[in-house]
Amino acid sequence: MKRFYLLLVLGAALTACQSSPATKDRQFKDSIARADGDKALGNIRFGVTMDEFETQQGQFLAEHNHELYGQYIDKIEGETTSDNQIYEVRIYSNDKEDHQWNELPFRDFLLAKYGMETERNVWVVGDRILSLKRHVFSEATKATLRRWSPGITDAEMRNPWYLRIVDKKLWEIHAQQIRAYEEERQQKAQELEKKNGDLKSL
Repeated sequence: MKRFYLLLVLGAALTACQSSPATKDRQFKDSIARADGDKALGNIRFGVTMDEFETQQGQFLAEHNHELYGQYIDKIEGETTSDNQIYEVRIYSNDKEDHQWNELPFRDFLLAKYGMETERNVWVVGDRILSLKRHVFSEATKATLRRWSPGITDAEMRNPWYLRIVDKKLWEIHAQQIRAYEEERQQKAQELEKKNGDLKSL
């Protein structure tokens, strides 16, 4: 009898765990990932060439009137692997203002489409990582800009917030390609250095 009650309690606990908000959210994200496949956003896909990406992002902006969930889109940029596959998409707002972390541009869209954030302003959905970013100039860069453009204001040196979408698998391929390139470059430099050393010893 005690064993029966123990199994009953364990079963109830397992059921409660499986139906927890975190579990439901993960299942929700997994279902979106399966439905979206290789889509970064809308008709924009990962793994396409830069030329194909340029066509797709132009279509996206035209179809959505440069807006995403009410937020104006200034431009869309992409990054490719060395074999010309899009692995990262950046969707730029025109918003350069400072905000609280929970009031950033595109955040409402991400919450509505993907549910709970995985960590602050980061959503992991299948092989995609979506995050809200803003590049901030270092003080050294600001000093250089002031030298080259006297009179430039701090407001003018602000960069807009953007939505960054990365395909983890393609990003890993890109990282491997970069490492391979660096290793090859270093090997060639070492071979050249050795060859020059041999010539000097003649």
